[in-house]
Amino acid sequence: MIGVQPHFGPDDPAGPAILAGIVRSVLPLMEQTGVATAQEVGTETLQERLAGELAAAGAVFAHPTLLSAWGTVA
Repeated sequence: MIGVQPHFGPDDPAGPAILAGIVRSVLPLMEQTGVATAQEVGTETLQERLAGELAAAGAVFAHPTLLSAWGTVA
């Protein structure tokens, strides 16, 4: 079994890029379920806004944990 959870510091551009990509991927579902509209999310500026908020707060972005497990049958 293995679990991986990358963390990105407040000035690491990879964190906001990954999070913005995740939001863009689930945006159709967000709209379909009424969570938010594309206009409310503002994907065209989302990455820059996330980067600014992370930097201003000195926050760390932790990517959702990825888990994997495997086994054998004896």
